[in-house]
Amino acid sequence: MISLALLLASLSGLAWIIKGHADGPAPPAPAAASVSRELTRLDAFSFFVIPGEDFGADHVVVGATGAFAIRVGQATIDGNLRREIARARRAAKRVIQGAGVAAVHTSVRPILCLPGRGFRPRTSRGVKVIPWGQVVSEVAERQRTVTPHQAQRVVEALAGFDSSPLQAS
Repeated sequence: MISLALLLASLSGLAWIIKGHADGPAPPAPAAASVSRELTRLDAFSFFVIPGEDFGADHVVVGATGAFAIRVGQATIDGNLRREIARARRAAKRVIQGAGVAAVHTSVRPILCLPGRGFRPRTSRGVKVIPWGQVVSEVAERQRTVTPHQAQRVVEALAGFDSSPLQAS
């Protein structure tokens, strides 16, 4: 009787562990939170950081150096990045579409931030792949190409963007 109770307790514990990992690896919450925290370091007078869910990105940054569709990847630099790169490119296209006529003021650059060990940034299929810790320098250290008024027009256009047509495609 005692051995049966121990067996059932072991099986229920094993089922609890398996259930916790049944959905695959947990999303990289520390990396996503770290990227969000890093983006708060941007100059609030020069950059707007808006949620990017409507565009397929984690964040959209619009500022004096342009617009950026930022995705936080789940894989490390050693993993297969093909899908993550395609999603970042798609997010940038949606940001351009969302900006509408205001997109003429800026270019939208896709950025893929990856967790894990540091690596040298690279560009793959037009997407800048960087460690998450370099997101602020990637955005802020570019040449200033947009006036604050132009950046504000792009942000206003993105804020009024209706993503419902994108959901169907």
